[in-house]
Amino acid sequence: MNVKTVARRCEVPDNVVKRANQKIGKLVRFEPRLISAEVVFRIERHVHRVEAVLSLSGHDPVVARGEARDFLTALDQVADRLSKILRRGRTQQVDHWAGR
Repeated sequence: MNVKTVARRCEVPDNVVKRANQKIGKLVRFEPRLISAEVVFRIERHVHRVEAVLSLSGHDPVVARGEARDFLTALDQVADRLSKILRRGRTQQVDHWAGR
């Protein structure tokens, strides 16, 4: 999977970018149809915001946002939300095709 990181009006440390690649890369186990991901970091009024957009083949993109006092906490929020969304969608799809 292709993970792209973008920093808007801020500097993102290398360890945060590395952790973003790891966390977003692990989401493939919940949804194997992931094509790419874009993670946007920005600071607005001393609040660190992270937004992630996942592109799925044949589906609408999945978007999650998080904000905290530092990038790592906001990134953890985003990764948790994305995993929850992907797991829920996958189980609904599996349940829908289950036999009666």
